[in-house]
Amino acid sequence: GLRFKSGYAGVPRRHRVFGGLQRMNAAQGDERVHWLMEGFQGAEIVQDLAPQEGETVLWHQRMRHDSSLVDTLKAKNVTKVALAGLKTGQGLLAAAELLADEGLLLY
Repeated sequence: GLRFKSGYAGVPRRHRVFGGLQRMNAAQGDERVHWLMEGFQGAEIVQDLAPQEGETVLWHQRMRHDSSLVDTLKAKNVTKVALAGLKTGQGLLAAAELLADEGLLLY
């Protein structure tokens, strides 16, 4: 999922989606502008949905996934993946495309 470090560190100011958060945060600080920022409510996994032992959670700060998703799945010999989430048009679609390109079965 998406989660950012304090001050939206590493987010380019001109990023079409997240750059606005970075610029607002630069002007107002973490206490006022902290959407999807680690350590703040809404950016953490709720206890009822917390990963179980052996489950991996990967956070990213870009629209597209980097190689860590595929590398993690390959290291665990995963061949089938069930995707779930809220916004198909953004994160889920990007993940589905990446995993399909790697030959994993998607459900």
